[in-house]
This record gives sequence, C-alpha cells and structure tokens, in this order.
Amino acid sequence: MPPLKKVTGSLKYQNGDGSFKILKARYKDFPITNVKGTVRNVMNNPVADLSVENELTLEKLNRALKKALAGESFENILDDYQGFSGKGLLKVNIQGPLEEPDKISITGALTMKNASFYEAELKSRVKNFNGEILYHHVPKEKQKPAKAPVPIVAFKNLSGEFGKSSFSNMQGEILRQEESTVRKMKAVYRLNAAELPGVIADIDFSGPLFTVLKQAEFGEGDVEVNYRNFIDFNHPEQEKDWGKIELKNVSVKHPSGFQPLLKLTGGISFGDGRIALTKVGGWYGNSPIQVDGELVPKSGSLVDFDLSATSADWTQDDLKDIPYLQDLKFSGPLSSVITLTGDRNSFKFKNKLNLTRTSYKFQDEVYKKENIPNLMEMGGAYSPKEGIVVDHLKFVLDDSTVTGKAKIKSLVDPEYSIKLSASGLRTNTMASVVAVLKNNRAGKIDFDISGRGNLNNVEDSWVEGSAVLKNLVFKLEDRVSPITFSADVRFSGNTYDVRSGQLASGHSKLAFSGVCKNGEHPELVLKLTGKTLIVDELIPPDTDDNGVEMNFRDLLEKLRLISKGTSKVSVDLEQLSYKWMTLSDVSGKFFLKDREIIFDGFQVGSKNPIKGSGKFSVKDPEAIRFETQLEANDIEAGELLAMFGDHFKDGLTGRVKKLDLSVKSRGRNLSENIRTLSGKVSIRLDKGTIDKGKLKAGAFSLFGLQVPVADKNNAEVDEGPSNYVGISGDFTHVGGIAETENFIYETDQRRTSIVGKFDLNKREMDTVVGVAPMPGLDKFLTKIPVVGKILTAGDEGSLIKTYYTVKGPFDDPEVSAIPFTSLGKKVMGLFQGILQTPGEILTLPAKVGAEKATN
Repeated sequence: MPPLKKVTGSLKYQNGDGSFKILKARYKDFPITNVKGTVRNVMNNPVADLSVENELTLEKLNRALKKALAGESFENILDDYQGFSGKGLLKVNIQGPLEEPDKISITGALTMKNASFYEAELKSRVKNFNGEILYHHVPKEKQKPAKAPVPIVAFKNLSGEFGKSSFSNMQGEILRQEESTVRKMKAVYRLNAAELPGVIADIDFSGPLFTVLKQAEFGEGDVEVNYRNFIDFNHPEQEKDWGKIELKNVSVKHPSGFQPLLKLTGGISFGDGRIALTKVGGWYGNSPIQVDGELVPKSGSLVDFDLSATSADWTQDDLKDIPYLQDLKFSGPLSSVITLTGDRNSFKFKNKLNLTRTSYKFQDEVYKKENIPNLMEMGGAYSPKEGIVVDHLKFVLDDSTVTGKAKIKSLVDPEYSIKLSASGLRTNTMASVVAVLKNNRAGKIDFDISGRGNLNNVEDSWVEGSAVLKNLVFKLEDRVSPITFSADVRFSGNTYDVRSGQLASGHSKLAFSGVCKNGEHPELVLKLTGKTLIVDELIPPDTDDNGVEMNFRDLLEKLRLISKGTSKVSVDLEQLSYKWMTLSDVSGKFFLKDREIIFDGFQVGSKNPIKGSGKFSVKDPEAIRFETQLEANDIEAGELLAMFGDHFKDGLTGRVKKLDLSVKSRGRNLSENIRTLSGKVSIRLDKGTIDKGKLKAGAFSLFGLQVPVADKNNAEVDEGPSNYVGISGDFTHVGGIAETENFIYETDQRRTSIVGKFDLNKREMDTVVGVAPMPGLDKFLTKIPVVGKILTAGDEGSLIKTYYTVKGPFDDPEVSAIPFTSLGKKVMGLFQGILQTPGEILTLPAKVGAEKATN
C-alpha cells in the first residue's frame, strides 16, 4: 500500500486477518477518505481486498494521476488538460499480495459532473464536462491470452461544451497490444461554424486546400463530426483519424474576395489518408453548387484530389472576383460540371457547360440569345512545365459542332495558342449567334483556324487558317432575291485571301476572288468575272429624297474599307446592270480610296468597245463630284443606247461613227449635277432612224420626270420613227450651259443646223437655226412642232424663210425669221452645210425645272 499520513479510522485483527475502515488520510497532499476492506495474512504475506470511494477536487486528482502514470508511455496525455475546477467521485478497488505489487489488480472509476477545464488543443475551456473514466491494472499472470486485452483506461459517455460547440458520447480506451500501448476513441462533436478557425488553427493540415480553409471566415451553421482516433504511444507520429463530417447550413467567406459559400450541407468522410466529399452542396453567391470526390494528402504540402463539382444556375455576378471569368458578359443561368484529378502541381480536368438558358456576348461579333441549345466541353491537363493543355475542346450549338485544342502557358503569364475546326457547320444554326451571319438562311462551312496571343490582350491575338464556304444563303429584308455565295478563304493575321468565289442573286451570277487586308488603313484587291452582275440586287435601294448619290455618299463615308483604306476592283462580266444602266461585255478597273471611286480602262462591248474612265467623289462635304471620259467608234447606235437599259429601246438606230465625251459636274443631287455640268461632247451618227417620241419618253423615264401636259395632249401627232442620213455636232458645257456651233441634222429631204446655247439651268435656249428645205417636204416638216414653226414662220404658209432665231423656254420658244443679209459673217460660215433637227432638240420639256429631280 502507498504510505498514508494522518490516518483516521479503525482496524480489526482476527486470526491473522485484518479488517480496515479508514475514514480519512492523506497520500502526500492528496486527501483520501472511505477506505475499507480486508487484508488476509497480515503478518506473513498480506493479501489485500480494499475499496476506496472518495469525492475530491479534479485539480488535485490531475496532479496525482500524473504522478501515478509516471513511466507510462502515455504519461503526457494529461498535459493538454489544465485549470480543472469541480469535483469527481473516485472509486478504486485493490486486490492482491501487497508484498508483490506486480500481482496486484487495481480497478478504478472516476465519475464527473459539471466539471470544467482548459483543453489546449481546442484552445478553449470545456464546461459542463460529464462522464466516467475507468482504470484497470491486471497482473500478467491473470491475463488470459485467448481473450482481448483489458483496457488500462476506458472512457464512457464523456460529454462537454466549449464555446458554442460541444462533444458527446465520447468512448475510448487505452490498452496494451503486444509490446505497444495504444489508445482508441470515438466521439461526436457538434461544432458551431463560427468557431471552426480556432478549432483547426493548430491542426497540421497540409496543402493549399487546407491553407484556404484556415484563412476562411466561417459564419452561421453547425458541423457534426463523428470522430474516431487510434494512436500508438510508442509511435505517436503514426496517429490515425477517421470520421464523417456533416455540414448543416454552414456559411464561409474568404479574404481573397471570392463570393461566399452559403448554406453548405453534405458529408465529408476522412480516414486512412483519404478525405471523401459526398454531396457537399450549397450556394456560391446566388448559384447552387455540389461537390463530390476524394482528397488524399501526400508528402509535403501536396494533396491528391479527384473531385467533381456541379452547378445548375451560375450567374454573372457570381464570377465577378474569379480571374479570367470576371469579364464574361452574360445573362441567364448556366450549368456546369467540373472534374479535377491530380494535385496542385499536376492535374487533369474536364468541364461541361450547358449554356442553353444563357445569353452572352463576346466583343461585337458574337451574341447568343437564351433558350438556344448550347453545350461546351473542355478536357485537358496542367503541369508547371507544359502549362494548361486543353486536348479536348467541343462547342455545340443546336446541331452544329466546333472542336479544337488549346494551350495556356500559365495563369501568371497567360500566353495561349488554340486550334479550332469544323466540318459541315450549318450556318443557319450559327446565324442567331454570329453577327455576320444574322441574315443567313442556309449553307455550310468547313474551317480550320489557329490562333495565338495573350489572354490579357485578346484583341492583339494572331489568327490564321482556312475556311470553305458552301452555298451560304442570305435573305436581307430590303432585297427581293436571296444572295447565295461560296468561296475558299485563307487568312493570316489581318489578311484574307478569297479564292474560287461564286455569287448568285436573282439574275446575278458571277465569280470573284481577291485579297483583303484589314487594319487602320484596310486594303482590298478584288476580281469579278462571270455572266451577270445586277448591282440593285446586292446593295440597298434608295432610301432618301436625294437618290442614289446619297447612298453612295453613305457607302463611301461610312465603310472603312473605302473611307480610310484602298480598294482595287477589276471586272470582266458579260453583263453589268445598275439602275437604268445595262452594260454588256464589261471590263475595267475601279480604284476606291479616300471617299473616291476612280474607274480606268473601262470598256463596254466585245467589238469596237465603248471606252471610258472617270471619277466619283464625296470628299467635298457639300456636294458630290463626278467626271467621266467616254469614247466610242464605229458601233451600232443600239449598243450605245443599250447602256441605258430599255429606256431608249428602238428610239435610235444607225451607226455611231464617233462619240467623244468628257464632262464633270458638282452637286448634291441629280438636278444640281445637270446645272453644273461642264465639258465637251462630240457625236457623229450615220444613216438610221430616230423616234422622237421614244427618245423623249426614255429621257423622262430615265430621270424619273413627269411628261408635260402639253406633250400628253399632242401625243397623237407623233408619227413614229423617221429616217436620217447623218447627225453630228460638237458641244461644250460650262456651268450647265451647252453651246454648239456645228450641230447638223440631215435627211434625204433637208439639211438643218443650229448654232447657239442651251441653258440647262433655266431650261431656255438662244439659237440661230438654218434650214435648207428640199422639194416635197412641206407637209412632212410642218408636222414636226418646232421645225414646222421655223420653216413656215408660224403661219404654215411656205418654205421661203431660211434663217431663224429661236429663243425662250424649251417647250415654247419664240421663233423669228431673220434676213439672210443680217447674219454675221461668222454665223454665215457656220451655216454652210450645217443641218439641225429642231423637232428633237428644241422641244425639250418645259417643266423639267418645275419637277422634282429623282433617279
């Protein structure tokens, strides 16, 4: 027995046996009470059977236990428990020979209620501590090998509270297994989430995941932990833990600025070097998420992970603090499934996005609306050496698919490269997403694209590749016919090489090829060949009162390719039509630069072609400038008039021996251009017919004018075409005033000439007309309105008057006969052999100036 002091009690001795009853005593400074029992053979070989039942302070008991456990492998187990308060009921039974301590059996039980102490590992004071601790010491000779070893220390139903947290149903035992002393325990912890940082602060978790966990700020919620532990006190470094954590509406914030995790629920199992996450779900900002998988801590700070994260409703606000995702612009929810396998130094990943309910915009070229089936898949790997390698990239929009690969050097230095390809991509599917395909109705595209750059400056990326466009059909709202085209396109950087292009729309059908270079000053080289190009089928119709000129102004001023760049367009077409103009066998070159169109080497016709050049400019903000040179030799008049479509059909036949035209004008619309017209025109026609009515009607139709009422009333006077022998003349135009000194009109029956001026601004003339009539023409000539007046002096009497002045409005000029001798020498010289047809020239419509000039 231990040496006792200050003993108070009684001893009964009989037949060598003793009976003890000690009311109180002290063992060192530890008080002992209620010791009772027997000792057999007290004098020779005492064998004790004693029991102690003592209520004592736990602080003193803790000190006594430390001394009692001295030398045991688990003697330091009590070092983590300090500052005891409260009392406990201690019961101890001692059996065995007192002279042979190794053969003594000792059992004890300590029952505690409402005790309190400081727990170093929890860094918190444990209150309301309850439960029972049992102690067993069994001599080796009484231990039976076939049975499980008896625990040295056992815990039963320990429970307590620390802060807003608690533990309960703590069970455990310390026992010897072979040569080792081990501890087994289990307990249920109910932790308040706000206190987790303090609980886990000194736990030796490793890896970035646990670093983030320790830095996190936990809010509301509770955590229930079913915990098991095993430790071999001879090898404490091999301590093992198992358990399952159940999250109950836990909220977590992180100092980095990420969105908070709210209302987390689910289970986390750990043990045998693994951490398993089962349906750990909650809300990231306003988006629901769920994580499943496994974590395996490795040596150092590495953690192997195999995780899967699912979210059904990510929103744009939830990405605002995530690098490289915060700038994405979208609305509506997106669903995501992400899997990660590996460790932070090297891992594989897969990501599946469902963007069906999402609308998003990328720069100005891509805009997707909601409720269009849209999936995206990415799979690859990361390593410090290779960076992020995406070896599987798939983008699905409805029934169209784009696949590819990508590589990112690192998130610190996000240089990237990417390859994309598609086969049979349906353009009408992409039309709702890609701006340039907005009006597409059908077609397919095959493409291979590669790019490289930096994610911090995507706009500076380099892109190259090829695309085959197959029968792309576009239907524009302001076009009657759809536009269909195909092409083979190669591109590198800002340069696009278009080959084997085919375009068809309505009656238009042509081939095209060229090179376009984009940039601050774009460049275009384009070649158009083929059968027919009807420009009106391809460009918007007139939309304003000023006509086509304003449309061209808009085109030249707003299209960067023309306003800030340079374009060269060559044409070689069987037919080219625009507005009233229809040209056959057209070839030439157009140069477009600085809001100007210059055409050069322009030819119309296959034999003896009409040749021309000119310029169209909107540099002047106040007006449109136009100048042209036209030359034709020895062609049919019908070929020349065919340039104006059907406006002058059958109005003039014969042979154009010569046509030289060089004019320019300036104005805001057609009327102003006519009034400012300047230049020279020379024409020589040989043997044909002229139909004044058709030519006049064609002019009115061409310029969109109304036929004067007077002409409508006299329409029955028109007797159809008349024959001519020759028509010729030279005109000069200055400021909208045409002047001629040699206009001649000759038939088999007369020669007529005009010398004078025609003011196209005021629609007036000031001319001298000479007529050399021939026999038998009286009746015929009097039926031509102005010529009739000239030849008969207004009284339809005779052909005596030979020279006349014709002045006044085009529709009703004043005709006066003048004596032959009153003509000046110059005029006399001009009239020698000169003829003119006043019926076709002098009866121009008076109401041109009064009508609205349109195209």
